[in-house]
Amino acid sequence: MTNTFNSPYTIKKTSILAFTVVLVSFFAVDMWLEIKISSTLTAKLLRNIILTLPFIWGCQYITRSTIKNNKWVAAYICWVCIVCIIGLFECSSKDNLAKFLDNVPGSILIISCLYIAKPNILTKIASYWKYYSLPLLIVIIITSKINDVYGFYLCFLQIYLLFFKALNKKNKIIILTLLIFVLFLSSDARSHVIKYGMAFIIGLLAYIKTNRLIFIAKIGRIFCLIVPIFFFILGVTKTFNIFEIGEQNGNSNNEVLVDTRTLIYVEAINSAINNNYLWQGCTPAHGYDSHFQVNLSEETGYIAKKDTVERSQSEVSIINIFTWYGLIGIFLYYMLFWTCSKKAIYQSSNKYIILVGLYLAFRWTYAWIEDFNSLNSSNIVLWIIISLSILPYFRKMSNSQIENIFNKKIGI
Repeated sequence: MTNTFNSPYTIKKTSILAFTVVLVSFFAVDMWLEIKISSTLTAKLLRNIILTLPFIWGCQYITRSTIKNNKWVAAYICWVCIVCIIGLFECSSKDNLAKFLDNVPGSILIISCLYIAKPNILTKIASYWKYYSLPLLIVIIITSKINDVYGFYLCFLQIYLLFFKALNKKNKIIILTLLIFVLFLSSDARSHVIKYGMAFIIGLLAYIKTNRLIFIAKIGRIFCLIVPIFFFILGVTKTFNIFEIGEQNGNSNNEVLVDTRTLIYVEAINSAINNNYLWQGCTPAHGYDSHFQVNLSEETGYIAKKDTVERSQSEVSIINIFTWYGLIGIFLYYMLFWTCSKKAIYQSSNKYIILVGLYLAFRWTYAWIEDFNSLNSSNIVLWIIISLSILPYFRKMSNSQIENIFNKKIGI
């Protein structure tokens, strides 16, 4: 592994990776734009392959010590790779191959968390986001069909929200303006309000005393990592369904509170049991059996040939992990969040990475509500959050060093 991070060759490679992040942010939302660059399935799959290569290329930055010190991360990545290889041999039709090429990048590129938060790489990504992604926002505004698109496009904003206190006054004003912009236009999209709102609230915790912050982070981490499992058990045993809380309170007509998740869980679990892939998953070349998707298709004039269709991916991240990688995948994914968030909170020399660890724990909870497992900016932000938590570079910095690097190199 090379350590010449400042050589012209290395700078060129980090620039390619940073520009790829910009392209991923744009292409991930082009389905909601009047201008479609990858309108055909073939173009979309080719795009995914091209955008995946720079992340794979970046794996040369991974060191043996990084793998050795993050065994649960490595274990999850290994399991994903094994299942994906099996899935490749199960691509017996064009439909299976299309699902495979569409689903794999969002899963396998989590390997980038082992290198993407190295200072030279992260500062380059931030620089490109500032100089390219933000100006492209004008194109998004002009051509967008729905307001939800801004929440998907500006995901990198969550990084700045977590480091809000570290920013100077000018950067704070810009970040607050972008946050208000996203929340105002996406007020009906509860997932965006939750994700951006929590990033900002957690970022504001940096203003309290360190000892109190650490205590809150430790309690919050345990809460976020346990609560989803607790509510899942209550739901499975039919004791209490958290997703039906709006209907239970007489707000069934409120779109924000309507239950759109229970059916997804029921169909995915039943499909796994009926098709015997509960433990190992069915690989990204397949999906879960869905009767709801048949009904949805029939409403648009599609005549279904079967009672169920295979839905390759849902909008709930944990369901996708379960469907593709089984209970083994769920366990390894959980251990990734458990160990990485613990390292960020318990082994950091500054308060900012402690907050990153708390937000990472929150993303485990959020995975049970939403989060697409595709190649998009939301996943890239998650990989950066994990990387900040496990790599020593930012963890070992002091508060003043973090503030200095964010204002001089990462700030807008």
